[in-house]
Amino acid sequence: MVVAIVAVVVAQDVSSAQGETASQMRGVRAVDPMPAEPTGRRFYVVVGIDNYKSWPRLHTAVSDAKGVAKVLEERYGFSAVAPPLFDGRATRLQIESLFNDVLPHKLREDDQLILFFAGHGTTRVDQVGDKQVESGFVVPVDSPADHEKAWSSYISLKGLLDAVSVLHARHVLIVLDSCHSGFAVGSSMSTFRGSDRYEAVLSSRVSRRIITSARRDQLASDNGPIEGHSLFTGTLIEGLDSGRADMDGDGLITSSEIGLYLQQAVGRSTNSRQVPDFGSFQLDDRGEMVLSIKNAPREKQSSEAPSASSSDDSEQPRSGDVSGAKRSRELGRNLLTEKKYSDAIDKLSESYQKVPNAQAAHETAIAYQDKATLEARSKDSSKSGSDFAEAYNWAERYIAFKLPTDERARAAALRDELTGHVAILDVSSKPEPSDIFLDGEDLTLLGRAPLRRAVAPGSHLVIAKRQGFHDAQTRITAILGQTVATDLTLKPIEGQLLVSSEPRGAHVVVESTGEELGGTPIDRPWPVGKVQLIVSADGYVDMTRELTIREDKPAVFDAKLQQAAQTVATLSVTGQPLRASVRIGATSYGEIPTSLSALKPGKTRLEISAAGHDPWTGEVPLEAGAATRVSVALTPTVKPAWRGWKWIGYVGGGTLLLTGAAVGLAAKSANDQYWADPSRSNLDRVRTLNPTADVLMSVGASAILATALVRWLWPAAATSRADVTIAR
Repeated sequence: MVVAIVAVVVAQDVSSAQGETASQMRGVRAVDPMPAEPTGRRFYVVVGIDNYKSWPRLHTAVSDAKGVAKVLEERYGFSAVAPPLFDGRATRLQIESLFNDVLPHKLREDDQLILFFAGHGTTRVDQVGDKQVESGFVVPVDSPADHEKAWSSYISLKGLLDAVSVLHARHVLIVLDSCHSGFAVGSSMSTFRGSDRYEAVLSSRVSRRIITSARRDQLASDNGPIEGHSLFTGTLIEGLDSGRADMDGDGLITSSEIGLYLQQAVGRSTNSRQVPDFGSFQLDDRGEMVLSIKNAPREKQSSEAPSASSSDDSEQPRSGDVSGAKRSRELGRNLLTEKKYSDAIDKLSESYQKVPNAQAAHETAIAYQDKATLEARSKDSSKSGSDFAEAYNWAERYIAFKLPTDERARAAALRDELTGHVAILDVSSKPEPSDIFLDGEDLTLLGRAPLRRAVAPGSHLVIAKRQGFHDAQTRITAILGQTVATDLTLKPIEGQLLVSSEPRGAHVVVESTGEELGGTPIDRPWPVGKVQLIVSADGYVDMTRELTIREDKPAVFDAKLQQAAQTVATLSVTGQPLRASVRIGATSYGEIPTSLSALKPGKTRLEISAAGHDPWTGEVPLEAGAATRVSVALTPTVKPAWRGWKWIGYVGGGTLLLTGAAVGLAAKSANDQYWADPSRSNLDRVRTLNPTADVLMSVGASAILATALVRWLWPAAATSRADVTIAR
């Protein structure tokens, strides 16, 4: 079973505004309009798990995640919004932190998001009154085995969609390649098949889309025709890389086209047993993510500036407020002619924000240059420095478009002309990416490291920020005509975990994951948050405690273990679900996890129970001077199927079989009579009885075989279980 959740934040793929083709300005000709890249940023994040701790190993999950990341980076210029989570890093805590902590901090309103998760998926059926409620789950790397049914260790697909739907991004696309992933397109989600998906207005509306590799009752293949990839993800990568996902051949790929392409290509594939599905989820406003095939670069683009655009005039703009961008640009040009530079900058930058286009970028650079030159003449050097820097950065945006050779040379000349008036700041960080702020977090967000920007000359405070890390900052002195390079190193936010014990050398284990931390004393850094530890030693009663790790104060666990008396026994009970009640005989002994001492040696009847779960009851040996350890896993209660159905199948089938045999004997008798007296009536009787006997016997035999087959294939109901060990 493979789950692939692709999470990519993709800026809206819109086309540039139409502009005048023959105008000249300051020696640089305004270029013909071209389809533009998105106004927001393009990101992705991928999760892939092959090597599970308790679940069966997968073979293509990690390669699927890497393959999707590769085609999105190299073909469409996306960037990773967060480091990938592969194998051991894809724990439940890390995945939930990605949705609840990292992405809300990273994303902005005009960004677009695609999530990719590859790993196991599972389902649960709950009985609510006379209805059955089905739920789907994503399985992190540290989840217990399926038969333990530790649902709290899985990630609910409904909860995942709730968290993703409220992210600060205009467009979100989730791709699930998993067994039963169709649960994500349930009654709370609306399927989208509208023919208006190519309308330009949809690119400005919010979209929340999901594509699943299989319907809710289907399994997903872990292998496909593309080596190293599952059937679904291999088809997805091929469709994006080759452009086959462009179903109508217009050079644009929408999220709905991707879903339709996968539905047809995977569903019709040889030996395919899965049919993908696609739809929308919470807060969707029938918007669309739009990717341009013609404009897709073969090299990774900067997340801060639009990429080169095609010069093919035949491709018409498909998205963005083209007419509004054109009006703003015309007003900006008129204001620039009147030398109203501040107003011109407002209108020209407004045009660029509506639809990125080379003309607006060029003319904004000119407006900032003229404004800075005028300020320099009036000796307002503080303002002129920052405006020259803005002019340089807008010239860089202009050059980022795919321009004719002569235009590119003139654009480069404009940038070189500005170089002597600005200082260049080249920022990198460890780790990357990180958000770079200039002169304080509340003042200027330069972009995401690594980056290269023009700044005003003088002293600047450069700050790098990243979720889960301490801020890093440095002060630099920017000098006209020179490049200042700085590398900022961010340190992770951790607290200190201190564990000691009496006796020394006790064994310490993380209760939720089973991770072994070694023997006491332990003094090590640990990520901030909560952790539950078990301290144990031979001949002593186990001790369990939940600690809160904080950055400003060490978390201390001083375990004074109680020695197990040689005349009494001890018992510790751990497992899932937490807070399950523990009873010995008729006496209650608290909740899981618990440790009991001074128990009478011998066999005792132990009962573990929890609401909504099947209880476990069994005899547990208690030995004097030894510690009995019970690890229990209760399964959720499922209403058993009516057992009388099999007798209906057997008895009904047997009755039909016997009736058919009797009719067959009557047919044989009629046949003998016909040969003795070949009359018309005897022939009709034979013709009636023979097929009747055949039908009755065939149906009866089929009913018996079908009943036996269903009983053989019917999955055995999971039962609660417990592992009992004795430490002497």
